[in-house]
Amino acid sequence: MKPATDRQPTKGRSMPGHKYKVGQVLQFTPNIFEGAARRGSYSVVRLLPADDGGNQYRIKSSLDGHERVVREHQLG
Repeated sequence: MKPATDRQPTKGRSMPGHKYKVGQVLQFTPNIFEGAARRGSYSVVRLLPADDGGNQYRIKSSLDGHERVVREHQLG
């Protein structure tokens, strides 16, 4: 059996403390250190454990399919 951190939540489910769910489409706003990151619509692919900076998500661009890991405060 895989460790709990390797399991991907099923669509529409949430992890405790996460504001958004897998499958939700949101707007991503890159911070000043992510100059190459494209602002726009992204879908939540996976909920990730929180770190010192808060809850994290793996998201996928609706335009080019690029995936990235972001913090909750960058989504809206």
